[in-house]
Amino acid sequence: MTDYPSLALKNVCHLLEDAKAIDIKFFDLTPLSLLFESVVIVSGSSNAHVKGISEKISILLKKDIIGIEGKKDYNWVLIDYNEVLIHIFLDSLRESYDLESLYQDWIDSAIPKAPKPVKKASESLKKVSLSSKNLIDSVSPKIPKPTKKISESPKKISPTSKT
Repeated sequence: MTDYPSLALKNVCHLLEDAKAIDIKFFDLTPLSLLFESVVIVSGSSNAHVKGISEKISILLKKDIIGIEGKKDYNWVLIDYNEVLIHIFLDSLRESYDLESLYQDWIDSAIPKAPKPVKKASESLKKVSLSSKNLIDSVSPKIPKPTKKISESPKKISPTSKT
């Protein structure tokens, strides 16, 4: 069962299925767009099929449709149904425009990827402490130990005394 982000999208997809639209795909753009929530892309097998799909949608949803483009030749009809944008393509034209890739790239680039799982804090701290000790050892200068003892204690020189 398909999980639809909105009732409007669910209604549109069911109407497209009833109109025998081919290869129905939708994209949830809710977090990305202020103009529309979803995009639906479908195909028709011929210009007459595209015309039939678009007319069925426009008749059943006419009170909420903002605009329709592409009714001249029915190669690509675009219906603005308030929060759902519907692309109805002639099959061959859909492949050449490849809007699915365009919308998927937009979604992939705009939605951040999930972060990598965090390891236990104790494991991370052990690694950090070991690596900082190694870093300190590698950076700090090696001071050689004296090889012989100094037998005399140093003489104190005062500013008034002359040697």
